[in-house]
Amino acid sequence: MLTLHHFAARHKEWIKIVIYFGADVESASEIVQQMYLKLGEIEIKEGNLNKLINYNGAINTVYVFKVLQNLFYDSKKVKEIGLDYIDNTYVNDVEESEQDYHIVLAKMKVVILSFNEYEQMLLELYFVHNRSLREINKRTGIGVHSIFNTIKNAKEKIRQTIETDYRRYTDSGNKTIYWSRGYNSEDNESY
Repeated sequence: MLTLHHFAARHKEWIKIVIYFGADVESASEIVQQMYLKLGEIEIKEGNLNKLINYNGAINTVYVFKVLQNLFYDSKKVKEIGLDYIDNTYVNDVEESEQDYHIVLAKMKVVILSFNEYEQMLLELYFVHNRSLREINKRTGIGVHSIFNTIKNAKEKIRQTIETDYRRYTDSGNKTIYWSRGYNSEDNESY
């Protein structure tokens, strides 16, 4: 029976394929993680990954190649949208006094959409569903350190992208935008 562990055993091979498409090592790793999430969904639905076996009884590498290729091109499309689109299009539809606020929110949205599914899922669990790091760990099996680092790095990417617009927004006498999330005592537990 073919499971996700069989795919994970060839992790370095999948990374090399994505690098072959033109991704850097970090992006390649993120794309491979996205593939694992997709395979995990299939495995949950069907109980195994046997439909991905080729005629020799091994992993269908053509399928993996195409999945990785599609994920790579999808990641490039999001990055090509760019932040200039927001400045020139979206902001023109709001009142002048609210433009700085809408620029900050729109840029945050573009950055979040540029994240891979793994990062988006963790951010959603943490900020939207108000789950603690420990609770996310228990529900997903993802290590607490990995969750913490992913959320921390995502927040840093967002901060770097919106920093000047956010400063302009707050300097014009507007309210502060907070990372809105409730506190859970489990977040304070030691690792």
